Amino acid sequence: MDTIRTYVDTMFRGLMMSREMENLKEEILGNMEEKYQELKKDGKTENEAVGIVISEFGNIDELIKEFGIDPGSEGIRSEYNQMTAGEVEEYLEKSKKSARLVAVGVDIILLGVAYMVLMFGLLDDRGLNENLLVSITLFPLLFVIIISVGLFIYSGFSIEKYKNIEKGEFQISYETKAYLEGLIEKERSGMVISVIVGVSLCIASPIPVILGRFINDKASVAGVSLLLIMIGVAVYLFIVFGTRSECCKRLLKIEEFAVEEQEKNKVIGAVAAVVFPIAALIFLIWGIGFGGWKICWIVFPAAGILFGIFASAYSSLKGNAKA
Repeated sequence: MDTIRTYVDTMFRGLMMSREMENLKEEILGNMEEKYQELKKDGKTENEAVGIVISEFGNIDELIKEFGIDPGSEGIRSEYNQMTAGEVEEYLEKSKKSARLVAVGVDIILLGVAYMVLMFGLLDDRGLNENLLVSITLFPLLFVIIISVGLFIYSGFSIEKYKNIEKGEFQISYETKAYLEGLIEKERSGMVISVIVGVSLCIASPIPVILGRFINDKASVAGVSLLLIMIGVAVYLFIVFGTRSECCKRLLKIEEFAVEEQEKNKVIGAVAAVVFPIAALIFLIWGIGFGGWKICWIVFPAAGILFGIFASAYSSLKGNAKA
């Protein structure tokens, strides 16, 4: 089976891999693998089945024409989108640095919210002037949000030159493909550990709040701050330790980065771009307008849970529709 995939990869080497070409490649590969399985069931040996499938493959240029792809534009032979090993390594390194900036930005915001909740809980009954209380609690949060936004913008600009990779408009050599597959395996154990630790922190994060309720209100508020800090550590682990593996999958165009998954990811990303800013707006309006600082933090986990439900449901529906 690997021989067939390698053969198809070789046939498409040097072609500009547009979305149409990716679809054609996947369709041809699927047909060849299906034929291979049929021959195996008929009693052919592996070598015989592979030989027959490859012999019936046909000429790649004829297949491009048969499927109605314009050979003068997207299907032309070109090295324009061929990424070198050095470019791949540079992309992996810069993506990792960019992910760290994003992770730090998210954590700074969570720490700012944790500080605000803690200080408001400790100072609320001290009889402080309302403007002074807002200055002590809210202004530091706004300051760290500004810093985080700067980190997000800088992170985006740092990988701006790799927009073609985000769109899937590239190809890689077989040596690079083998390197990336090996890198995924190498990173797997670290990724699994980070996920286990991160998920465990998320599950355990409500414990300080629950324990604080049995002590007093201030301990409960401190528990909320600790909850946010624990979630921040989990977020950092998820983002940083998952980035290299994610980039490798993007370069290999597998799993969630396969051609057929791209449209689904665009929809989910568009929803995320709306949901979380709305959550932040509700948080600020609830806190500033209605004085609900003690409880309005719940907007963020609620938004995360609802978004997770939407993403899972949408992926499932798209998968069923495709089936």
